Amino acid sequence: PCEMCIRDSKGNGFFIVTDAGGTPYMTRAGSFVKNGSQELVNSAGFYLMGYPIQNGDPAVVANSLDGLERINLANVSYEATPTTSGTLKGVLDSNATVIAPGVLPSDNVAGSTYSSKASIVSYDSLGNKKFLDVYMAKTGTAPDTWQAVVFDQSTATAGGFPYGAAGSPALATVPLAFGPTGQLTTAPATFTVAIPGGSTATIDFSQVS
Repeated sequence: PCEMCIRDSKGNGFFIVTDAGGTPYMTRAGSFVKNGSQELVNSAGFYLMGYPIQNGDPAVVANSLDGLERINLANVSYEATPTTSGTLKGVLDSNATVIAPGVLPSDNVAGSTYSSKASIVSYDSLGNKKFLDVYMAKTGTAPDTWQAVVFDQSTATAGGFPYGAAGSPALATVPLAFGPTGQLTTAPATFTVAIPGGSTATIDFSQVS
């Protein structure tokens, strides 16, 4: 990768290009494509120039083109980074109706119901987006208890539940408990979920109240 543009005293940007013989020119046109050698060239065949930055910030000399080289993308690669952590935030309705066992999100049946729902984006080992559906369901009062249940969105039926085969387990099921002023009392306030095709992620839910 290279830093590719310089600026004049008025702040207008220019790209530095050279012809085949190495003579430099300045252009405002920023349309470049790769040639057969993976170098960036414009429509006239001029080579885009830049400072190499693989060893840190380049040593740029003011009012000089010393150190510029042709930008070549042959060795540029990108590595996908799977999701390994995340944060779940939210305020739950303390007046929500208690949901009876048998139709909780964790039961994963056609009649499952919930108090609130959120969807979060994660990434697998190839950099593909994986959407996770997170259901919150109130399970009791005094103390105020809930459950958080995570499913792979891609396995949902047309109506949501069930995800995959009826009764199959969720990616994660976590019981939650809240104190009299709505503060979360569950500890530790994290859960782990295996991202489909990716890594195991640790989700922090300490900011749920």
